Amino acid sequence: TNLKDFLENLRDTLYILVPKNIELKLSIPDKPYIVPLSEEGVKEILVNLVKNAVDAIEEKQNKLGDFKGRIEISIREEGDKVCLEISDNGIGMTEDTLKRLFEPFFTTKGVGKGTGLGLYVIYNLIKNVDGEIKVESAYLEGTKFRILLPISQYIEESKSTPKEEGEGEILFKRILVVDDEEDIRETLSLFLSDLGLEVETAENGERAWEKLQENNFDLLFLDLFMPEKGGDWVLEKIESLNKPHPKIVLMTGFAGEMEEKIKEKLTEGSLFALMRKPFSLKDIVKILTGRGGTGILKGCQREV
Repeated sequence: TNLKDFLENLRDTLYILVPKNIELKLSIPDKPYIVPLSEEGVKEILVNLVKNAVDAIEEKQNKLGDFKGRIEISIREEGDKVCLEISDNGIGMTEDTLKRLFEPFFTTKGVGKGTGLGLYVIYNLIKNVDGEIKVESAYLEGTKFRILLPISQYIEESKSTPKEEGEGEILFKRILVVDDEEDIRETLSLFLSDLGLEVETAENGERAWEKLQENNFDLLFLDLFMPEKGGDWVLEKIESLNKPHPKIVLMTGFAGEMEEKIKEKLTEGSLFALMRKPFSLKDIVKILTGRGGTGILKGCQREV
């Protein structure tokens, strides 16, 4: 992505996201820095951090009364990398929050206002291209995110095999992601698309079954428990066909009464893998390169 051109095109979107009572200062560089991330990846980072900044300012306004909120976005060169900086003068964070900031499903927002996946997605997008993300924050003073990305010579470099594990080729091309949680669907879709894969999504088992009949997929990421026709229903439908089907990766935090049945399916090979929620994007890479199949893959807990 050419950051200069992309930021100019995204300018109006960012100004729409920020309420008029909050000042948004956008510094677009003269130099066309190219980074090894897709435009969707860069957009995910910017939009998520700007939304968080708005929430932080509004929380501080509710706590302390009206004050002039400010969000600043700038890009500059630092050594052999480009630094994308997003800062605000909002509520800030405590030390405890900072320590857990990039954990999956961790959120300080109220019920229904956040799933705790936004920063987790950002962290993995950045790490996947050998970038860094640094955070400075103090409670009631504000927050500054500094994202350091390598400067790429060729945009096509972003379509390489995954760098997260450093080895192995992707074995699949067309992928279907099935989960009733929109954030999880979008997270996986964005990550897989950024690796150059063809991705479709479905929000329940019934819609997944329709797509499986309409198209051919190499790999199926399937949530076990969903309100409308869960993963167990999809598995039964697939098995009833008695014909070739995509490799199946079952996703769940707790299998309950199906635990033994799932283990049997893993042993016999009708399931490619089981991923325990919360899982990391490193686990996804293991699946894509065939190193996480034919066994139970437990979600990795990364230290922050």
